[in-house]
This record gives sequence, C-alpha cells and structure tokens, in this order.
Amino acid sequence: DLMDAAKIYDKMAGSYQNLSTGRSAYLRAVTDIIPKHSLDPLQYLDVGCGDGDRTVEIAAIVGALWVEAIDISSEMAKIAESKMDKFECTSMKNYFSLDSYDLITALWNVLGHIKEADRLESLKNMEMHLTTDGLFIFDVNNRYNLGYGFWNVVKNIIFRRSGWHTFKFKGEEFPTYLYSPREIKGLLKKAGLEIVKKYGVDYETGKVSKSLFRGQMVFVVRRK
Repeated sequence: DLMDAAKIYDKMAGSYQNLSTGRSAYLRAVTDIIPKHSLDPLQYLDVGCGDGDRTVEIAAIVGALWVEAIDISSEMAKIAESKMDKFECTSMKNYFSLDSYDLITALWNVLGHIKEADRLESLKNMEMHLTTDGLFIFDVNNRYNLGYGFWNVVKNIIFRRSGWHTFKFKGEEFPTYLYSPREIKGLLKKAGLEIVKKYGVDYETGKVSKSLFRGQMVFVVRRK
C-alpha cells in the first residue's frame, strides 16, 4: 500500500542516484521516448519524481516552462523539492491542483507501488489534470516480459498468477506489482484514457520494441 511505497523510497533516498545509474540504459531509453510525443509543454507534472534529477532533465529536453513534481516519500521530498517550480509530498490519487498539464509522467514503475483499490482513482486523477491535448506517459513492470524467462511468462499466463512480487533492498523485502498488458488497457479504458502509443523496453539493455512481450511497458495516453 502507500505506506509501503513511502517506506521503500524513504529507505532508498540516499542510494537513489546509484540505483538509477545501475538502470541507466533502461531509464535513458524511456526518457528518449518522451520528446517524440511531447515538445514545448507549458506545464509539466512528474508523479513519483524520486530525487528530481530525471524530472529536471526531461523538463529541459521537452522545453517545459513550468515544472511541478510530487512524491510520496518525505525523504525524497527533502532532495527534490528545491529543484522544482512547485513540489508536493503526496500520492497520485490524492494530488489536487487547479492547474492542468500538457505533460504528466509517472516513471520507473510508479503504478507498481499503488494498491489495487487505488489504481483506478489514481489514473482518473491524472486524466482530470490533463489539458485537452495533454499526454500522460508512464512505464510499468510487465508480468509477461520475456526477459523474466519464457516459461515464467507461460506459467503467469496459464495459472493467472498474482502480479505481486517482492524485491530486497538492504536486507528488507518490499512489494511491487507487475501488470499484464490487459490489466493496464482495462484500467485506462475505465479511467477515460486512450492509448496513443505503447512500447516494450528491455530492462537490461534499453532496447525499444513494438512488442509488449519484449520488456517493461511504456504507455503514451491521452484523454478520450
């Protein structure tokens, strides 16, 4: 749940730069997708910004005039807050602004830390905060990623195994959710969002594919 997410990233705050460097090929590939779809946004909101460095980089690449960010972690907030035009320590579901955004991002599996009961409301909230032509770009861990092994994917499909997995960080186990493409498409439809483009991005190499079986999933979506 959200307390888990806050706890995870509170603990990761001091190591976030090193963790990002370890996944630089993947993170770079996802970042490079964004300017293909959104250039010169007046207002940019990054949800789950971490230490804020990537937010600032993306804002510079796309030419955003106003950069706003949120993160659930109070420790990340201490690092990121001063880098933004506006920052708030809150969740995707609970965020509220009178502003609308030309570009919203939620990167590096932000949705994977949101409990099931809050996912639809979180996505509806993003839809509500988009401008008419605005784009929401996000990536999620993919339950059917062949990088996890062919037979693991087959078992996930046949036995409909839960998407919840745990990962270890500094000796503690934390939950994260791996989505299926069908789950994401269903949630987006219910939230009033339509897919503009989708990509598979290899988590090790950063290779971009049209197939959602070839990596983690990246979605570019807009209001219906």
